[in-house]
Amino acid sequence: MLPCLEKYGLEQAVKKLVKRCCGQDDVPSDLRSKVMGRIDLIRSGQAVPEQDVTVSDKEQPAAAKE
Repeated sequence: MLPCLEKYGLEQAVKKLVKRCCGQDDVPSDLRSKVMGRIDLIRSGQAVPEQDVTVSDKEQPAAAKE
């Protein structure tokens, strides 16, 4: 984990925000696998996070489309 994330608790804050805002939505298993795979690549240093991360309409939860 990056020192700044740990020092300022950013990872935990993001997790709480996602859980609060999206905790009730069902996540398609293929999307979950894609996201987890990307996280693993970033953590292992094989990939870098993209600056502009967008989600297609197909992947957005129904509540986000309203």
